Amino acid sequence: IVAATMFDTWQKNKLYTITLPDGTEKSFYSDFCQVYEQFVTVADIDIIEGDTNALKSPWNVIISESMAETIFPGESAIGKSLTWDKHLCTVGAVYEDIPKNSQFKNSVYYTRQSDKKFGDGQVNFLFLVTVDSPDNVDDVSELMTATFNEYNKSIGYNVDCKIVMTPITDLYYTTNVQYDFTDKGNKTTTNMMLII
Repeated sequence: IVAATMFDTWQKNKLYTITLPDGTEKSFYSDFCQVYEQFVTVADIDIIEGDTNALKSPWNVIISESMAETIFPGESAIGKSLTWDKHLCTVGAVYEDIPKNSQFKNSVYYTRQSDKKFGDGQVNFLFLVTVDSPDNVDDVSELMTATFNEYNKSIGYNVDCKIVMTPITDLYYTTNVQYDFTDKGNKTTTNMMLII
């Protein structure tokens, strides 16, 4: 495994505020998505301003270019603050808007404080990895499956699971997997629409 991250698939539309120079607050809504710090690398997110390692600092966030233009018009968003759920966050980077047909959305991406577990016990996330060679996918999948099942048994959950690795580009059409929270489509329907 070259790099890895987790990605919360239940992005939440949350109210957040910014404080204007005159001291007044302005509120907005956006989806917030919890990730691990290597998300930018693994998901190949294009950072256009700020630090590509911004997510290594707790409560740093990365926001889309369109969001930056909306809430900080005509000025840099880097170093600006926004508050949500009583958390004061700092914009560490701005990324190029993600196309609407992507598994990833134009959300506020954040990491948690290092003493907090990812997802607070939730299981609605994807584990994204970059491997050094496609030849190693099966070995990594077997190792992850063994580790996951060993952990499950240690907490009294005695059901074996199989970890399946799917290229990000294939997620949309992969439908034979349980507990897959990604957006889905039908390859046959897509091909028919292209023909028409």
